[in-house]
Amino acid sequence: MLTVKRRTAPSATNVYYVWSSVVTDREGSVHRNSWTLNPKRFCIWLGVGAAILLALSLAAKVADHSTINDLGITRFLHVGAEGNLPTTYSGALLAFASVLLFMIGFVKSAGSAPFSKHWLGLGV
Repeated sequence: MLTVKRRTAPSATNVYYVWSSVVTDREGSVHRNSWTLNPKRFCIWLGVGAAILLALSLAAKVADHSTINDLGITRFLHVGAEGNLPTTYSGALLAFASVLLFMIGFVKSAGSAPFSKHWLGLGV
C-alpha cells in the first residue's frame, strides 16, 4: 500500500511530501519504506545540475580548438548535440516526471478519486 502525505514544517513556508509504503514479502514479513521530498530543495538541485552542465558545455566550447577536441569531450558536453551527457540528463528528468505522475495516479486510484486515470495517462 502506498500513501502520500503533504506535511507543513513548523515554519509555514516549508512544505514537503512523505511517501510511505508497506510491503509484505512471500514469507509474510512486513517492510515499511518511506522517503521525503522537499520541492524547494529538489528544484534547487535541478537548477544546480543544469548550471553545471551549461558551464561544462561553455568550457568545452572555449577549449574547442585544443587537444580536448581530439578526445571527443566537446561533443560529449555540448548542449546542442544528441547522445551525450546533457541529453541523458534531460531524459532522466523526463523519466522521473513519468514515475511521479504514475505514483500520483496510483495514489488517486487507491482512494477512488476522480481523474485518476488521467494521471496514469500523463505518466505514459
